[in-house]
Amino acid sequence: MKLQNKLKNDFYIDDQKKLQLNNIAYRYVIEERWNNFNTLLNKFINKYDHKTRSIKILDAGSGDGNNINFLLNFFAIRNIKIKITALDYNKVRLKRLTKTKNINIEYGNLLNIKHPKEKFDFILCSHVIEHIENCDVALKELKRVLKKDGFLILSVPNEGCLLSQIRNNIIQRKILKYTDHKHFFTKKSLLTLSKKAGFKLGNKVLYEGFSFPHSGVDRRLRRFSFWRKIMKFFLKLFPSQCAGLTFLFLKY
Repeated sequence: MKLQNKLKNDFYIDDQKKLQLNNIAYRYVIEERWNNFNTLLNKFINKYDHKTRSIKILDAGSGDGNNINFLLNFFAIRNIKIKITALDYNKVRLKRLTKTKNINIEYGNLLNIKHPKEKFDFILCSHVIEHIENCDVALKELKRVLKKDGFLILSVPNEGCLLSQIRNNIIQRKILKYTDHKHFFTKKSLLTLSKKAGFKLGNKVLYEGFSFPHSGVDRRLRRFSFWRKIMKFFLKLFPSQCAGLTFLFLKY
């Protein structure tokens, strides 16, 4: 899908940050994702000498900046200095980012990152590479700009799982008509791809939500606590049918 066509899609021009954080159903998903990020960052943050230097962070595919809010808060409460580069190819979204002294807003794409090798201590790439046709190239670029002792947190939808396939191919076939996703990952396929790019797992894979096979019904019911508890119960029973996967990768 070319950029001019994408910009006709509401997903690419709507204020996603505002829509998601102001809607309880969407916000629940975002906060669940942040909990996964929080777990992985807490596990590895102590390895860095953050008392004498700032941690250099790349938000690869930053969009409207939802995850930047999380990053700023995470490091601020720990009094850790950071410098964030927010990279995205969508100028509409980049314009919504608040300019601060700690954030460098950069127009570009993950297939050709305009930074020298081993520039960043930590890279966050959340729900991005499924949109990229040559995602193997993107992963190699992320590896190139990541420091030898750095780490990458990568999250993707688990759209290759059985329930998501039932949703996309039987119950809600219109999803395949409108989605711009180029890849429908599973835990296994993403691990295979990451290994070829030169990454290894640094922690067990974390799960996000449950793939209820009708997105509209799930979105409407997600605002109710009883539904969220039911979905958590099913996630514990069938983790392979989670809605999203979060990986922590280290360089070989």
